[in-house]
Amino acid sequence: MSISRTALCAMVFACIVVSGARAQSGSEFRCAEPANEAQRIICADPELVALNDQVAARYAELRVRLADDIALALRNDQRAYWAHRDAIPAAVRSARERHKALAILLDARERFLNAVSEQDQPGLVGRWGNVYGDVSIDDDGYHHSRGEFAKGTYAIDASTMDPGIGRWLCLVRITPTVPRDGLIDFTPSNVPPGWKLLMKRVGPLLSVEQVSPDGEPQPWPFCGDAGGSVAGLYLRKKP
Repeated sequence: MSISRTALCAMVFACIVVSGARAQSGSEFRCAEPANEAQRIICADPELVALNDQVAARYAELRVRLADDIALALRNDQRAYWAHRDAIPAAVRSARERHKALAILLDARERFLNAVSEQDQPGLVGRWGNVYGDVSIDDDGYHHSRGEFAKGTYAIDASTMDPGIGRWLCLVRITPTVPRDGLIDFTPSNVPPGWKLLMKRVGPLLSVEQVSPDGEPQPWPFCGDAGGSVAGLYLRKKP
C-alpha cells in the first residue's frame, strides 16, 4: 500500500519544510560554504567532516535504492535531522558541549542510516526507527509475572529522545499485548489512566500515535517537560 505525499507529510511529527540548496541551512552542505554555526563547527573538525560525509553518502544511496514511499519517509526524517543538527549551537551554551552534541548526533545518524532496511516485510514485528529513537516489537512476549512466554502476544520496547541534546527521554516497555486487526492498542503501566498508544502499519512504515485522555495533543507523560514524544512514523530496520 502506497502513501500519498500529502498524507505522509501530515503524519510525520517532524515534517519540516527546509530548503534543498546544498549550501544552505537545513541540508547537506559543502565546507566551502557553511551557512550556520553548526556547519562551521563540523567543518573545523576533520573527524566530524568525515562523519558528515558518510551520513550524506549513505542517505543519497538509500534515496536511490528504497521504494518511493519509504524514500519519501526517509527524506522527511532527514529534514528533521538537519533541523536538529543546525539548532544545536543555539541550544547548548559551551563550545565543548556543542561539539560533543554534534558528534553524538552525527554518529547516531550514521548508525541509523546503516541500519535502515531496504526490504519491506509484512506485519508489525521487527525493529523500527527514526531520528528520535527506536521501537522494537517481538512476538510471543515474555510474561514477567508468570515467568513464561505468552503465545500470540507482542513485547514492545520503545525509546526516543531529543536528538543530540537529550532534553527529554521517553521509555515504553510493555508485555504481553494482544494485537487486533493489525493494531496494537495499549496503555503502558507508567502513565496515568486514559492515555494510550496505537501502533499500526501505514504502508511500509510503523505509525505510533499517542492518545491523551481528552483526545487533544499533549506531551507524553514522563517524557520530561520539553515536549517529548514517541509518536510518529518509523522506518523498518535490519534484524
